Formats: sequence, structure tokens, C-alpha cells
Amino acid sequence: MSESSFEFLAKRFDEVAPMDYYREVFPKGSLEKQGEYKQGEYCGIAITINDDGKAWRTHITDGLEQLPSLIEGEEFTMLAPVSFAGKRATIENARWLHALEFDLDFIRIKNGKLQGMDDLLYQTSISQPDPLNRLPRPTFIIASSERNLHIVYLLEKPLAMYKNVIPQIRKFRKAFILKLWSSYITDASSSPQYETSPVQAFRLCGSKSKDKHSKVRCFRTGGRVSIETMNNYVPQDSQIASIKYKTKYTKEQAKELFPEWYEKRVIQKLPVRAWQAHRGLYDWWKSRVYEVECGHRYHYLMCLCAFKVKAGISQDELTKDVMECRKILDRISPPNNPLTINDAMKALQSATEVSRYMKRETISKLSGLEIQTHKRNGRKQDVHMRIMRAIRDALYPDGEWRYKGGAPTKKDLVFDYLDEHPNATVREIAKALGISIGTSQKWAKAWRDGKAKPTETSF
Repeated sequence: MSESSFEFLAKRFDEVAPMDYYREVFPKGSLEKQGEYKQGEYCGIAITINDDGKAWRTHITDGLEQLPSLIEGEEFTMLAPVSFAGKRATIENARWLHALEFDLDFIRIKNGKLQGMDDLLYQTSISQPDPLNRLPRPTFIIASSERNLHIVYLLEKPLAMYKNVIPQIRKFRKAFILKLWSSYITDASSSPQYETSPVQAFRLCGSKSKDKHSKVRCFRTGGRVSIETMNNYVPQDSQIASIKYKTKYTKEQAKELFPEWYEKRVIQKLPVRAWQAHRGLYDWWKSRVYEVECGHRYHYLMCLCAFKVKAGISQDELTKDVMECRKILDRISPPNNPLTINDAMKALQSATEVSRYMKRETISKLSGLEIQTHKRNGRKQDVHMRIMRAIRDALYPDGEWRYKGGAPTKKDLVFDYLDEHPNATVREIAKALGISIGTSQKWAKAWRDGKAKPTETSF
């Protein structure tokens, strides 16, 4: 019988009681008090899921009074080492990151021993002068099941999760996970869990483990760390550089320099406009669930969440679809690696505004599914565009393709004018059509770059 992670850690480190662990993650005074609300004070948010996939939230306040019942409960509950403003544990509501926490699954076994655990501890203890060749010592290692761990780096000071910091945390996590999931440590090094959400939640310490035969146990393995220290262990382009929110202008300067922007963003609080895909793109991706191979199950769900953001699908519909897709994907799971509700909830947390900009190449690589692009078959762009326009004119000899949606737009006017006057300048176009220089320049550039209207598979 193979050694378990519980046995391995208990022989070497002191165990930490669940409530003591969470008191260190959320020190007294770091969360709002129960029944009180004060500006600048926030709360933790636990997410509980029952066997039917129904989920609900519990706000964790400064006394941590809510945790004991959740830990002892039969349902599966997760909690991120993050404090939030608002009711939902979304990346937009995140305010303070108290710890960097990572999943590490399928610890390598050799001759019935957890050889991967030995290698993990060796990597965190060697005196190698170059940190890029080793790992920092974790504050805690949590055994969540026999071969699965949570690696926790408790920060000396919580990190403010401003909008400009979120992408940096995401990039740091990806680089660090690549190191952590090495072939010396895990048997799953070929498919590391690149969870993209910095507000990733984890199974409660002290609650029942994944197999429900034991409990999740926490062991102290080191001290607190700083972001500056953690940065030493990843390449420079993956480091968290902006640990404070910076802006080029004060609010007063912005009001004077950019009055229209100030009116829309500060006064009216209008969101930034972003291109939205047709929902057919989301439905198309959902229909490809039957093509997914075992090693890409989790990432397929994560990419479905990205398409939800791109196409403006509601969170309720996404949650329903993710749970349905999870059941389908779990049919191809090996006996020792099911796709759990926990995995589905992790994927759901990646449905943030940042995922709107996930590239086609990234989605294809993560999911293992090919996404074909429109090709010019080796032709140069100008030649290809002439051929396409010739086909278009043959199909619509009277030009009825132009205004299917009603009156011509500024884009249609500029494109039509340039079709007849390809050498016209921006000023000549603006004067002839009675539009602004900026509008003329925008659509003239698009026409000259050969950018047609977005196709169904463009994102």
C-alpha cells in the first residue's frame, strides 16, 4: 500500500488546527465585524456546493464564527485566501490577497513512497544561488487527499488587488505553476492546472477530503514570504511588478484633459465598451464537448467560460452548461481522476472580463481542439481581397450586400467611397462624406488593412 501525503507530512512537520490556520490567513482586524459595515473593511466568501450542484455563499467575518459549521458540514465548501467587497467572490470584487495558494496533484510515487514529496522539499531547501533553479519554502502544505496538495505561501502583508495588478498575478501564477508541476514532483507534469483566476478557492482545511474517507489536514513548513521574495523564483517578465496602483494623471488632471472620458467613466460610471461576439460562437464551443480528450477536460470548461464573456452569456446559463458539460466529460475520466464539481467551480471562477481577450491560439492549446482560421491560401492580402470582392460583386451585382441592416453606417460610407476612390486622402474622404477626420481615418485604415466585417469564428 502506498504512503499517503497525510502520513508523509505528519512524520516531518507540526500539524496546524484548521481554525488556527484561518486565523493566520485572516488576522484579527483584517475582515469586517459581523453585523457591521465600515468603508474599507471587507470579508471572506466561502462557496458551498451540494451533491446536486447547487451552490451558495457564506460571508466570513472577523471572528470567523461561520467556519466551524462549514468545516464540520457534509457539503463541499471552498474558500479563497482573498478578502472581497460585495456579495460575490469575483475578481472584480477582490480587494486583498492574503496568500498565494496552488494546487499540486498526483504526487509522484516510486516503490510505494511519495518520491515527489521528497523532491519538493529538496527543491525548497537547497542552497542553490540562483532562485530560478529551485522553489521557495511554503508556509503551509495542506494534504487535501492521499496524493493531492495545496501549497500555501502566506504573505507578510496582503497585496492590494488593483485592476493593473490582476494580470501580473495571473502571469506570475502561470510561471510558478510550471515550475511547481515538474516531472520530479508530479506524475501530471504534462498537464499542469493553469487556473487563471487569482481568486481561486480551495477545499476547506479540516473538512472531508475528496474521497470522504479522511479530512483535509494542514502542516506548517515555513514562514511568511513577501512578493519581492516570490518574484525571485520566476522570470522577470512574469514577476508582480506593480504592487501599488499607479496612474499617470490625478483625477483632477484627468477631468481637465479628458472631459468626455471623465463624464462617462467617473460621473456616469459607464463600463468600457468591448466587442461582443454572437452567441452562436458560445453554442458552437459548447457543442464540441464530445471532442474533448481526457487531459483537456478542465481547460475545456475554462475556455467555455471565456466564450461566455465574449458572447455576453448570463452567469446562470453558464453555470448550468458547465455542470452539464462536466457530467459528459466525466464519462471519459479514469477511475482515479474524476472530473469533480470542485473542478467545475474552479473553472467558473475564470469567467472574468480578462478572459474576453483570451486568444484563439491559447484556447486551442489549452483545450486540445483545433480552431480553423480563414486562410488566404498563400496569396498576398491585396490579391486575396480583390478576389473576395469580385466574388462578392458576382453574388450581389446591385450592391445589396451593403445595407442589409438599414441605412448605411459611417463604415459603409467610407468603404464605398474608397472602393471608387482608392487613392483618396483622409481629408478628402471626410470632406466628401461630411464626417469627422477621426472617423474618416479610422475606417480608411480598416479598409486599407483589408479588415472585413468580423466573421462568426473571429474573437
